Amino acid sequence: MLCIVQSRMSSRRLPGKMMLDVKNRVLLGRVVDRLVKAQKISKVVVATSDHESDQAIADFCGRESILCVRGPLDDVVDRFRRVIDQERAHAFVRINGDSPLIDPVLVDRAIGYFEQAECDLATNVLPRTFPKGQSVEVLLSETFLRTCPALTSTEQREHVTSIYYEDPSAYRIVSFTSGMDLSRMSLSVDTPEDLSKVEAILERSGDRPPGWRGLASLHGALFP
Repeated sequence: MLCIVQSRMSSRRLPGKMMLDVKNRVLLGRVVDRLVKAQKISKVVVATSDHESDQAIADFCGRESILCVRGPLDDVVDRFRRVIDQERAHAFVRINGDSPLIDPVLVDRAIGYFEQAECDLATNVLPRTFPKGQSVEVLLSETFLRTCPALTSTEQREHVTSIYYEDPSAYRIVSFTSGMDLSRMSLSVDTPEDLSKVEAILERSGDRPPGWRGLASLHGALFP
């Protein structure tokens, strides 16, 4: 299955974070490295903007032979639409580019639920019980493309799946939980503090981060 990673350099809280060094590998590289380990992922595409600020992302993808599709800076929906049209994807996985510790087994699990249920969306954020940075959404392209014209607000154009959660009864949604509430734990990189925590986890794990359960345990041990 196609996996789309949304990525940009113009983060408000940590500008340029996609190209920041995280233990000798840029942040975006670590995200892709984790995703290619998912057995059900056939291709990873980075969706970034055509703004000059994101040229570094496009250059990185070129060096790494990662497909990069560019579109409007302030319209993530349009970027996703371009990828789907180009790849003729029946469905796709959506991953945020600030998730360097994303668990590939969790990605496969989400895809499995999607394949079994024939749904519009399989998600582990309704409700959020996994740590931030372990969010996985699998979407049926036909439904997503049909909703695109209805996504009119700035918030909706940036947070492409928000309409599913605003009116869940209008869609076929399959959700799964962690079995505990880890919603306040962050394994993503939004701030300099988050970056330091991820580096500490990688240091403790010997740069071989475990799955989400092991990551949660490591986080708890390092940052009680």
